Amino acid sequence: DLKDKEAAEVLAEAIANPEYELIQTSLVAACWQNDLSYGKHITTFVDVVVSGDYSAAIEAFTVIEEAVGDLKQEERTALVRSLKSKLKQVDEQKKALFVELVKATETY
Repeated sequence: DLKDKEAAEVLAEAIANPEYELIQTSLVAACWQNDLSYGKHITTFVDVVVSGDYSAAIEAFTVIEEAVGDLKQEERTALVRSLKSKLKQVDEQKKALFVELVKATETY
């Protein structure tokens, strides 16, 4: 059951597992659709934005945007620092999306 709280852990692990790369976009989409909290897995979704394909990155952006509200202020500040440090790793196709993610996280 994807709405079970334990599903968040299972989905986050699957998303981080290269074995499931071909279905990563679908797995990430399932995360924002099931309304569970992914705050403690936010770095997994940042990694998808940085290294995943464009459609997976868009889905991960949505999960991060929803999860930011679950973070404490100091965690959000650390997330913004982490995002800014990864900007050079993002390919040109996703750069605008990534910059928007930084802005959304900063202004939450």
